[in-house]
Amino acid sequence: MLQALRNWRAQQARIEGVEIFRVFPNAVLDAIAGTLPRTKEELLTLKGIKEGKYQKYGVAILRIVAKQASDENGTISPLSEKES
Repeated sequence: MLQALRNWRAQQARIEGVEIFRVFPNAVLDAIAGTLPRTKEELLTLKGIKEGKYQKYGVAILRIVAKQASDENGTISPLSEKES
């Protein structure tokens, strides 16, 4: 999970032309990997993620978490319309 998040962050930083910590610092990625948020509300409870970061990156993060969880469990965990 953590490696998938780091890979996404590096790609996102390249696209935006910013340092990786501008997307999310390591502590936020660690928190995401440790809590595996499945909804916007769960993601917004994490320190370092406010509405602006959610609007910019939230759906991508929730998709990564869902995909990684489904890959690890062999099940599919699609996002509901509410998160997208």
